[in-house]
Amino acid sequence: MRMEHFVAAGTLLALAGCGGGNTGPDPGTTGSLRAAVQISGNRHDVTAMRIDIVAASDTCEATPVASETVQLENEAAPASLVGPGEHAFADGLFVLPPGAYRVCAAPLAGEGPSAECGMVEDIADVSADTTTEIVLYSQCAGDANGGLDTVVALNDQPQITDISLSPSKFITVCESATVAVTATDPDGDELSYGWSVASGPDGSRLRTDGGEATFSGPAGDYELALSVEDGHGGAASLSFPVHVSDATCEVPEDVYAIFAGGCSPCHTTGTSGGLSLGSPTAAYANLVGVGSSNATCSSRVRVIPGDSAASYIIAKLRAEPGICGSPMPRNRPALPEEEIASIAAWIDGLPH
Repeated sequence: MRMEHFVAAGTLLALAGCGGGNTGPDPGTTGSLRAAVQISGNRHDVTAMRIDIVAASDTCEATPVASETVQLENEAAPASLVGPGEHAFADGLFVLPPGAYRVCAAPLAGEGPSAECGMVEDIADVSADTTTEIVLYSQCAGDANGGLDTVVALNDQPQITDISLSPSKFITVCESATVAVTATDPDGDELSYGWSVASGPDGSRLRTDGGEATFSGPAGDYELALSVEDGHGGAASLSFPVHVSDATCEVPEDVYAIFAGGCSPCHTTGTSGGLSLGSPTAAYANLVGVGSSNATCSSRVRVIPGDSAASYIIAKLRAEPGICGSPMPRNRPALPEEEIASIAAWIDGLPH
């Protein structure tokens, strides 16, 4: 009985056959015969193929009943065996007794196993006086490709449609300017806003929240810059001036009227607790950024510009927990909440 094996780069082909008539070998003997086949176009590290024949019930690790190592050939495997295309291959021809066999083919690279092409096995039945031909495919590793799907979308630039400054672009060192911008995007994209002080004296302050910003600073002329982006490379920009003039800071008339009515005479004509509110100017100077005169609460600041919630005067007026001494006004009914809210609004609007 004779069995042939072809090995291709990427495929393993195994062919089995036997001699015909009375001229064939004794079925009780085994042997091997080299076939004159060739290989071409090898793209892998395979130089030879070891073909082992074991009993069908055994694994490829069992001792083979026949084995041969054959070199890859110089031409492609016949299309009648592998179809159109060019596959490198090797071939081994075996003479075996009739029966079922496991054919095990291991691609070799030099003296060791191939790092690119894998072992392959299959069952073949050998019959007397006939040829069994099998084709095995050893799968070889290759570089995988990926797809590229290109989508090109048209993008319109965002547009700045309105800007407002309150109270105006002319403020004093005692004020902040609130800037509000309106912008739209023709495509409906979500917009992001970037603010900066492009020029002006050092020490200015710019707080931003999306399309709004609050600006204050020392006396001088400033240029503020705004950019609006749509997240897809589209942007719009605008710069505008703000002028800050020097001034003597004082509490606004409406807020001072609350102090004069609710804190008199202890803090208007007197200096109870070390606090004098005798004039709008004195009230500003003694409240804004000034710590409590009570030693236990000296770390508490009477008025923190821009932060009424943390300002100690609001805590005293609302009798919040943690204050030192009595709530204000002392020994009198609490101020109406709307008056406290007016004081808080003034504090929140202070430059900071």
